[in-house]
This record gives sequence, C-alpha cells and structure tokens, in this order.
Amino acid sequence: YAERVDDRQHAVIADFGGGTSDFSVLSIEPGQPARVLANSGVGIGGDSFDAEIIDRAVAPILGKGESYQTEFGEPAPVPSWLYSRLRRWHLLSFLKEAKTMALLERIIRGGGSGTAGIERLQVLIEEDLGLSLHTSVEGAKVAISSGERAMLDFREPGISFVRPVLRDDFDEWIASELERIRSTIREAMTQAELQPGSVSRVFATGGSSLVPAVKALLRDEFPSAELVGGEELTSVASGL
Repeated sequence: YAERVDDRQHAVIADFGGGTSDFSVLSIEPGQPARVLANSGVGIGGDSFDAEIIDRAVAPILGKGESYQTEFGEPAPVPSWLYSRLRRWHLLSFLKEAKTMALLERIIRGGGSGTAGIERLQVLIEEDLGLSLHTSVEGAKVAISSGERAMLDFREPGISFVRPVLRDDFDEWIASELERIRSTIREAMTQAELQPGSVSRVFATGGSSLVPAVKALLRDEFPSAELVGGEELTSVASGL
C-alpha cells in the first residue's frame, strides 16, 4: 500500500479462513512500515457456512424432523443430537459406535414407511462419507457464490440425493454468523479508535471473502473504502 498512497491512510485486512475470521486495522504512511492499530477475530469461517447448509438443506434429507415409534409404542422425534455431529465432517465418525448404530436400527424398525432419511444417515455413517458429503456441500457454496442457484449433488454407492440451494436462502441461513462477524469488525475499529469513514481500503482474502453476503457486509461497514481482494484460496498457505 505504501507505494500507492501520498499521505497516511488506514486499511483493514479481512482474512476469512475455514475456522476463523480475523481482522487487522493498519496505519500506512509512505516510506514507513505499516503499523498495526488493532486486531480482532471470531471462530466463524467457511466451515460455519458449510454447517448451515448441512443443517438446513442436508439434515432433513437424512431424517431430521422425522418421528418413529419407541419400543413402548409411543411416538418420539428422531434425536436432534445425531445431526449436530454432521456439522463438522470429522465428527461424523463419533456416531459410528455400537450404541448409536443400535439406536438407528430401532428408529428404522419403528419408522414404518418413513425411514428413507434415517436409512441414508445410516449408510453415511457406516461408509464414513462425512468428508465426501462436506466436499459436495462446499461445492454448492462455491457455486452459489457466483450465481443465484446451485445444485447440491451428492452421489455415493448406497446413497445419493440432489437438492437445489438458492442464494437468498443461503444468505438467510448465515445471517447470524454474519452479524457476529460484523460485531468483530466493529470491535477492531473501536480498539483502533477510528470511524469507518477514515478507512480508505479494505483488503479481503480467504475463500469466504468470495461469498457475496460477506462482500456486501464489508461494503456496508466501509461505504467509502475501496474493497479489494487477492490470493483468496492461497493466502493461508502463504502465511504458513
């Protein structure tokens, strides 16, 4: 930046990673090293956005919201905790224990004709398909970032489904995560004792910086700043 400015300027570096989003406020003067005025971060990133797609678009296909009859003949909802483990692909393996698999068998036996979703979940767990599922979900997220509609297409032996994902729905699903990101940006600005209007440039990097709702948030927070980006998919490796 120092080569492109005539006077002192302030910039915000927004780094949207898989697990965290981190923000730095810098003071920049020609011929001088950039000075960091403030840092802030929050444990929300691309994985959090993926988890929302899992919750809203995938979990219902895998039986979330269905009910079954217990061994006592009473109706009961399929336990929601089964689906919390789907939010992170590496947690799915924790479901592959005898107690949980026996529970799925009981649900299938007590589900009558409405067991297709649970049967898909059973296959997903037995075949260790968590990573494959999240790869499909991430692909849909990338596609929806460049269009108004994407198809979540998951196909593996014994289980397959196709489900449309709309940009408007996705933006609504991640709204609470975006508000936490907004609060974290404002925290850094408060620490730096600056107003948004004093920021001349916002540099956004990391894969999730390509999500239109994230770009819109940055433009909303810094309406007079130039929003630029680069190395969105490689900045993490460069940092390491």
